[in-house]
Amino acid sequence: MTYEEELLLELKPFIENGSISVIHESGPLFSKINLIYPFAGSYIDWDKMDNHFEEKLNSDAYEKKGHDFFVRMCRENNISQTERVLYLNDSAIDIGLTMSIKTAIDVFPKLIELPQHHYFFAENDQWCMAFNMLGQACYGELNRSGS
Repeated sequence: MTYEEELLLELKPFIENGSISVIHESGPLFSKINLIYPFAGSYIDWDKMDNHFEEKLNSDAYEKKGHDFFVRMCRENNISQTERVLYLNDSAIDIGLTMSIKTAIDVFPKLIELPQHHYFFAENDQWCMAFNMLGQACYGELNRSGS
């Protein structure tokens, strides 16, 4: 079974009750993201983001620390539990997932266990979070001023 098949199986109750929507091709989503967010090579250029915050996650507790970072960034930046978010990753699955922040918090451990870089984008493109395989968690807001 592929990572994608395993993930969809684990998320099946959320998909069936409408809490998570599956976008079956992530390529066009990445193309859109590349036009909206600043990139340096294949990574988001966090230095060009406003309200940028990075944290090194302890590898012994990566999933828990990542979850805590996600919850804390949402709370500290007044991101509503009902706000919609797009989840993408860079290799193991070729789908995108949309869900509320509350659902993202609930399923975060299932998403983050996949061995890859993980991205969460606000539906309104105002902010994003990333968790990479090097144990780094990042949050930043899109700089609309052009500076």
